[in-house]
Amino acid sequence: MLERRPELEGAIRAVGCVPMAGDATNETDLAEAGIHRAQALVAAAEQDDVNLVITLTARAVRPDLRIVSRVNEATWRDRIVRAGADVAQSPYPSYGVSLATAALSPRVLDFHALPLLGLGTEEIEVSAGSPYLGRHLGDLSQEHRNVQIIGLRRDRQLQRWSDVDDAIRAGDVLVALGTAESLRSLAEGI
Repeated sequence: MLERRPELEGAIRAVGCVPMAGDATNETDLAEAGIHRAQALVAAAEQDDVNLVITLTARAVRPDLRIVSRVNEATWRDRIVRAGADVAQSPYPSYGVSLATAALSPRVLDFHALPLLGLGTEEIEVSAGSPYLGRHLGDLSQEHRNVQIIGLRRDRQLQRWSDVDDAIRAGDVLVALGTAESLRSLAEGI
């Protein structure tokens, strides 16, 4: 992971990535990071103009490379796509939808965590002896305030949390977002 700020090296390592000091807008740094053998590139800078330059630079170096770019302001989306991004998407409004969609396929949620924010996702199956049997998702939310229940999978069908109007049953799978500690606490209580 190319990063301009060396103080983030520890956080990058903590999520299982290999940090590399450098600038993704620089062709030489991209080459040293392995752009010529990469299958894809994610431009995830905090500034849209930086993501635009990263996209332009990467596309010039590798016309065949799949490029996914973060977009913070909607006005930049079209520009970044014209610059060569295959996908240009804001993480903010789309994250919840992405999680819910990914929940249709078990364990895919692991790829949608926000590790640099300290958040992850988990699918937690409700056991036959759970104290939450017969209760509602709102009860979980009240008792586990550091966890966001985003959905419930029942009989292979995903329901958004807002669409679940009946009680929790044994075998239901809760789809939750939170810190590792808060998710562990929820799982232990279920």
